[in-house]
Amino acid sequence: MSIWGYRVSVKLIAMTVAVVLLGALAAALARPAPREIRLVARGMAFYLENGDQPNPTLTFTAGDRVRVVFTNQCRRRRAPMNTGAGRT
Repeated sequence: MSIWGYRVSVKLIAMTVAVVLLGALAAALARPAPREIRLVARGMAFYLENGDQPNPTLTFTAGDRVRVVFTNQCRRRRAPMNTGAGRT
């Protein structure tokens, strides 16, 4: 096989691809798990799980990996929830 006019072994290419894939896998596994925030909706307000302060301010640093889990404990739907995801 030749690349840019140079003869290259197929084994060399296969080994290079394997090393790159293993490096990418190691980097993916080394990342810390995302921080999990659990919010509970009760009586038209949000609370941290096991918290009593309504509508807490959540603060994060740029680059933080965060997973937010919402649980609705209201008996019926009263109003749509706006997460601000559509803002530009």
